[in-house]
Amino acid sequence: MRLLVSCLVVVPGIAASGCSHAGALRGRMHEVRTMIDDARTNGALACAPRELATATSHLQFAEIDLAQGELSNAWEHVAIAQPNAEAALLLSPAASCRRGVDEAPSSRSGSDASDSP
Repeated sequence: MRLLVSCLVVVPGIAASGCSHAGALRGRMHEVRTMIDDARTNGALACAPRELATATSHLQFAEIDLAQGELSNAWEHVAIAQPNAEAALLLSPAASCRRGVDEAPSSRSGSDASDSP
């Protein structure tokens, strides 16, 4: 009977602990997603493509691992995604990076017209 009582006390504690870790993971993933979105808006695709791609892919891996209940693997992917998202954001200041992205299509179309016979 003692074993049954201790199992009833310990198991819910473990389940609650797992839920709190998953909640913290979801919160961190939301922060990383926000950084990725901000970096992309600032022009990171042009100014920090490697960092943006690494952050995006590892965040997607983390989402898959979380959905499969693999919390430790998900945390590992977030640990890779977060510094890359921060780097993409840092390397993509909106004032200079977005301006270069906005100007690129018009300069390309101008060069295409001059190359035509």
